[in-house]
Amino acid sequence: MRSLFWIVVVIIIYGSTYPFSFSLPEWNTQNWFDWLTTVEQRTTNGDLLSNLLTFIPLGYFAYFYLKSKISSKFFNALIVLSGGFIFAFLMQVIQFFIPSRVPTVGDALFDLWGILFGVGFALLIEWGISRNSNLREHWRQEFMAPLLLIILWCLYQLFPFFPEFSSENFIKSLSPLWSTPFATWYSLIFHLMMWWCFFVLANLNPWFKLTPLRALFFVVGLLLVKMIIAHNPIEWQFILGSTFGYWLANKVTPIELPSQSTAYGKQSIKILCTSFLLVFLLSNIYPWFIKMFTSEFNWWPFNSYLKGSLWVNTRTFLEKLFVYGAAFYFLKLLLGERMKAFLLGLVIISVIEILQLFISFGRADVTDLVMFALIAYSLEKLVEDESLAQPQP
Repeated sequence: MRSLFWIVVVIIIYGSTYPFSFSLPEWNTQNWFDWLTTVEQRTTNGDLLSNLLTFIPLGYFAYFYLKSKISSKFFNALIVLSGGFIFAFLMQVIQFFIPSRVPTVGDALFDLWGILFGVGFALLIEWGISRNSNLREHWRQEFMAPLLLIILWCLYQLFPFFPEFSSENFIKSLSPLWSTPFATWYSLIFHLMMWWCFFVLANLNPWFKLTPLRALFFVVGLLLVKMIIAHNPIEWQFILGSTFGYWLANKVTPIELPSQSTAYGKQSIKILCTSFLLVFLLSNIYPWFIKMFTSEFNWWPFNSYLKGSLWVNTRTFLEKLFVYGAAFYFLKLLLGERMKAFLLGLVIISVIEILQLFISFGRADVTDLVMFALIAYSLEKLVEDESLAQPQP
């Protein structure tokens, strides 16, 4: 977990110090007692939510990073929480030197919640594999990557996670079903493809078969949760995409772990990968408005996600993580080698970024390449990591 831990640390430092325009603050005008004791939020909910989601993996990776050095789970968790809060607090202090940023102690406290969730998830995983020998032997190699992708898709569907128990919110959640009874064709195709990938990933588990009844319970449960989340409308692409996606996963590509190496399994993966790449290309270059002049290529990683509404950008970020992770995972199943899958994925994304210089609205930048590389590396390291192989009693 060491490399993943440090990658998350670097990403947090990068995001916390963006746009890297430093200047000395006027210290004598700052009321430090007020700043240290006032925790009400001076930033947007999007800022807080993005901070929370960023610090969850920090807590998770830090716990397993220290596991080999600290035998006590309690002291391990305590060090991660205290060290994580100090780190988050220092990031807020550094933002005093960046005029465009608004440092608050409340952000650091919210970051602490993210670390707490990450440590809690790590303890849950460790407890689960310590009680199941089959899980301990096979879960990393067979289901760690699909499990992470499944979690990312669920996070994307349930964003922004804030519940609102009111009849007004319930009506708003359902209103798109009658106000926009027809989903746009490209959005419907995209969501159908992603749900297809999701159910194939769900079938690739060593514990149980995803029967129609279980799939129905999951989709209905997800719908019910979406109804109580503010600003999370239920649209036709969710209902139609999940329905037909499940059908495709079980009728066209019924892939299971033991059958991946069979001729039928390889053919199923080929159908899935071909369909995925076509939809992936379509969703990134539509609409096809040809421009007379090329747009400027943005070489700053994550520049597009650190500007504008972090609320919207965080949701898009979760979607991209799932899409790029699924692309790498299925390409690796198809080609049989991770390096070939990695290079082919980079080539495809590079072609799309070049096309976006001439097509659509000039969104070409290096961020997508970096995101694909990070999610591909993370999936491989999580599968290879040995820190969970022999969990401590």
